[in-house]
Amino acid sequence: MRCDKCRKTSVIHQPYSGLHLCRDHFIADFEAKAKRAIRTHGWLSRGDHIAVDLSGGAAGSALLHFLLQLVGRRRDITLSAIIIQDRSLGNERSSEARAFAESAGVSCISVSFAEEYGISPADIGREHGVYGLEILRRSLLHRVARKQGISRLALGTSIDEEAESVLAQVLSGTPDRLLPVPKEATGPVSEIRPFMYALSEEIAMYSRLATGMDIPEPYLPAGDVFASDVRGLLHEYSLSHPSAPYSLVSLREQLAAPGMPVQDAIHVCQTCGSLYFDACTACRILAEVRCHAT
Repeated sequence: MRCDKCRKTSVIHQPYSGLHLCRDHFIADFEAKAKRAIRTHGWLSRGDHIAVDLSGGAAGSALLHFLLQLVGRRRDITLSAIIIQDRSLGNERSSEARAFAESAGVSCISVSFAEEYGISPADIGREHGVYGLEILRRSLLHRVARKQGISRLALGTSIDEEAESVLAQVLSGTPDRLLPVPKEATGPVSEIRPFMYALSEEIAMYSRLATGMDIPEPYLPAGDVFASDVRGLLHEYSLSHPSAPYSLVSLREQLAAPGMPVQDAIHVCQTCGSLYFDACTACRILAEVRCHAT
């Protein structure tokens, strides 16, 4: 097939737009979406120290490459990377990501589950699957970011994951949790997700084309049944309705519009700094795994 913009050979077909794009037009389209996400949410400010989650998979390397192009030459913004090094997380290829970061002059901060929590990801995975691992991984990233004085944590979250989160809250009967979090409750480190308008396969392709690295997604243990059902439901529906993920993310953004109410039942855990509603999930998972390990 030919690119719909320049008639060169296409490298991708976007079902939601109907376009076939060549390498150059795909990269331009992808980066335009990422810039729009940053601009829309006000995710860059003078004096920011941004740390990219470079723990595994193609998204981290792709995100680091994009941010280097965007702010790498700015003296008023610092760019770093955080790598959680544990083989049971499936990030054996993290050495490649580290080499890529260091070759660009980006400092890498290394940390491990065993050193910080006293337990291994394998123990967490056996007890709580991918859900528990992601909760504690995110908590660990924030813990490291707070210690290092980092202001923004950059995550390579795709629109698939964003849409799954929205659908899960609706199906679980907790749509109020889609409301924005009050600024005073986010703490000193805020999350930014520049790839939130891109599909996971687009992120993987951007990583291959822009960085020259073909890093597979890390292997993780099976998630909980509900999360798997939500993912399967959204995938099946999107085959016939490719714009479904975008509609779900649009719903969340409409709820976050100025003048909309904010979540009034959210709290910050005084022990680990995680946000929670009824009880801190990160601390509960840690307590349960430690109890079973002894």
